[in-house]
Amino acid sequence: MSTIRVGVAGLGVAGSLHLDGYLADPRAAVVAVADANPARRAAVPTGVRTYASAEEMLEAEALDAVSICTPPDSHPGAIRLAIGHGTAILCEKPLARSASEAWPLVEEAAARDVLLGCALAHRFFPPTARLAELVQAGRLGRITGFVNRFAVDYTAGRIPWKWNPEVSGGGVLTDTATHSADLFRFLVGEVAGVQGMIQHTDSRFAPVEDGAAMLLRTAAGAFGLVVADWTTPVKRYSLEVYGTLGEAAVSFEPARLTVHLADCVETTEFPGETSTGRFRHLVRHFLDAVAGTATLSVTGADGLRALEVVEAARD
Repeated sequence: MSTIRVGVAGLGVAGSLHLDGYLADPRAAVVAVADANPARRAAVPTGVRTYASAEEMLEAEALDAVSICTPPDSHPGAIRLAIGHGTAILCEKPLARSASEAWPLVEEAAARDVLLGCALAHRFFPPTARLAELVQAGRLGRITGFVNRFAVDYTAGRIPWKWNPEVSGGGVLTDTATHSADLFRFLVGEVAGVQGMIQHTDSRFAPVEDGAAMLLRTAAGAFGLVVADWTTPVKRYSLEVYGTLGEAAVSFEPARLTVHLADCVETTEFPGETSTGRFRHLVRHFLDAVAGTATLSVTGADGLRALEVVEAARD
């Protein structure tokens, strides 16, 4: 496959980042986009056909691949339509509003041999990817702990569908802690136990939770602490991993990995990388999988498992 014909459904924050990733890759030809907002459709590059919905685009276009970046309640219908056309899919998280809604999509894609990926993009942030390599190589020894905080300020009310459970499926756990659950699985291991606590701090986010903490553990006893928050006035992302030989911390802005070992401190800078640049790496990997030169590393099954973990924390 020389040129990969791509469509993007949803041109909000995530969809715009997916689109940027495709436009930056010479293998991709973005032939169509879909968004319900006419102003967003009018802003796309010249020559790209526009549609008001993912369904309209998928029915009209012969696409090799599609990014689905619309709100979660629309994911199942768009995914099923793409599966029916044999179109490779990269779906934004959460894969669906609930695990029970997501698992039939994963089953159907597997049965039809259609590529289904979930855009758990933090795996592709270069400092985090490098940390995973060090963990796999045993540089930190046996992994014993993981601490991750994703805090964003939604109090300005810019994305109100996120706190409508009929659309989003849940609050901060579904929105940001799905990333955390996936990072724990990526860096530490499969989740064998979950405990959670939730907060309702700001009435504007009712009825969903706007703060949460999860305590995760593996079967081998490694633990993880996850904190998610929508109400802080300061955007803050932090990630630390601890082991018997040392510890490591990821800085998101600037992009940096700092490793503390018994006898030294190693700092790796990633010039030119930004926290949102992870989407370009995600899209590049997805295109590799579509082209058949790589095995998709973040699948629909990973998106399903992330939902199962955060649902266990909410319960």
